[in-house]
Amino acid sequence: MDDNFSNDKPLNIPEPTDDLSEQCSELAPKYIPDLKAGPTEVLEPEPDDESSDEFSKPPIRHPSLDISRSLRPPKLAHVRPHSITYEQAHGGINVQIPGTSAMHYNDALVFYWGLNKSSTRLLLRTVNKQTTVRVLCVSYDLMTHLHYGPVEVYYEVHRGPYLVGISPTLHVTVGDGPTPPKPTRQRGRKKVSDS
Repeated sequence: MDDNFSNDKPLNIPEPTDDLSEQCSELAPKYIPDLKAGPTEVLEPEPDDESSDEFSKPPIRHPSLDISRSLRPPKLAHVRPHSITYEQAHGGINVQIPGTSAMHYNDALVFYWGLNKSSTRLLLRTVNKQTTVRVLCVSYDLMTHLHYGPVEVYYEVHRGPYLVGISPTLHVTVGDGPTPPKPTRQRGRKKVSDS
């Protein structure tokens, strides 16, 4: 049995003190504020990981690798791309991103529906042209930018900091016109009170 955890030795528990600055004396200058001092400048914390804003920076094209020719456009399941109804757009449309052998494990996929963007990592070890690497449900009830009329749908493949491919664009049309129909109000009879 380990001597540090035997029952016959007393535990080394520090005595509690009323003043926390005594317990944290080596940390006092950095973490315990001096309430008598004047205002101080508060520094913003630096991000620990630069990958948090990985997709917000403009992409850098890879100098020698471009897999765009092997990428296929996204596919819409159970809808016609040129005649998506308002009801389908608000109910949800399944979008499938087809795979290709040029995609690698841990590639980042960035999907675009007009101005809306969604990103994910490719976690499949092997990918071929029969593989669907991502299925998204696009619902206008959950989107920030609602696009009616013609909409461009495509995806990008990023490897590390580099953009290595852009899929062909699928042109879809949402609704018959550029604006959605106005919600219809149900008209009912007014209740007649028995007074």
